[in-house]
Amino acid sequence: MTETPRAATESPWCGVIAFVSERDGNPEIYALRPDGAPARLTEHPAGDFVTPLEAPVDGARALVMIRAEELPGGAHRERLGLLSLEAGEQPRFIGPPSGRLRNPSAGPGGAWLVLESDAHSFRDLYRVELTGASEGRAPLRLTDNLEGNFEPAVSPDGQRIAFVSSRDGDAELYLMQADGSRPHRLTNRPGDDTAPSWSPDGRALAFTRADADGSRVFLLALEGADVAGEPRPLRSSAPARGEDRDVSWSPDGARIALSEAAPGRAEVVVFDVATGAALRRSGALKIDEQPAWAPRGPWIAFVSDREGDAELFRLNVETGEIARLTRSPGADWLPRWLPGPDCAAPA
Repeated sequence: MTETPRAATESPWCGVIAFVSERDGNPEIYALRPDGAPARLTEHPAGDFVTPLEAPVDGARALVMIRAEELPGGAHRERLGLLSLEAGEQPRFIGPPSGRLRNPSAGPGGAWLVLESDAHSFRDLYRVELTGASEGRAPLRLTDNLEGNFEPAVSPDGQRIAFVSSRDGDAELYLMQADGSRPHRLTNRPGDDTAPSWSPDGRALAFTRADADGSRVFLLALEGADVAGEPRPLRSSAPARGEDRDVSWSPDGARIALSEAAPGRAEVVVFDVATGAALRRSGALKIDEQPAWAPRGPWIAFVSDREGDAELFRLNVETGEIARLTRSPGADWLPRWLPGPDCAAPA
């Protein structure tokens, strides 16, 4: 059902929303807390590109970032870093730089992560230790295939890594152990299966399946390392031509938010995982995208250009209320809602 956004009343929310903003010229990372204005966390000369990623480390006091720099002579360098959520602290960079670093996914507690890199190949997956005695050692290469490996997603228990590989032709989903052992294929069909995302209980993967009409989200049930049945569409009814992207699971695993995109338009839609019914729509007239669930509560942060340039908004899934969170002359985008001590469940 399509809901008409209503004027939002103030409601308490927890955690920190990290996001990218271009309000100061080049993209930088900001943090937005419930009790204040956005705080700038990074500051680097023009040409730098920084991106917050959903991988909190050491509770919610740090997050993973990637900094991309254009160097003299036309060279391009990207570095992985840990960034404190306190303004004024410099990032701590980890591991060797590369031409392209993408899609980091953190293990439980943020002790390590897996990401894709072109350091020694077209694209392969590497494990990087972030804390403890192993911090600072060379990244562990987990895959080695000429065709490429992409989009790693660490399971909630940290035991398995789902990823995309083109080693057998088109892009398919694979699963391996956290040390790179026992890789095996999960999907097998013409067309690309991409963007795996674990359910919070680790018993299912959401992924995007492409066909002649666009791309749609499917669900694949797992029992440990084994597939438990055929993939099923998330939706209960056949959609029109278009593209689903930006999958975000609710913390309880009962709902999935995504961006439903068509030419010139995108809308945030919330689906019931059990029934496939659409529970809530953002009611976009232009572009609503990049949904991110709050760690606790009925809210989703998302990006919208409904009032001009791209800004952050908050959708209450239960009531349909929409509140604007940022207001700046440059684009604000890529929200990542990170938990904090204030997100603990009430006693």
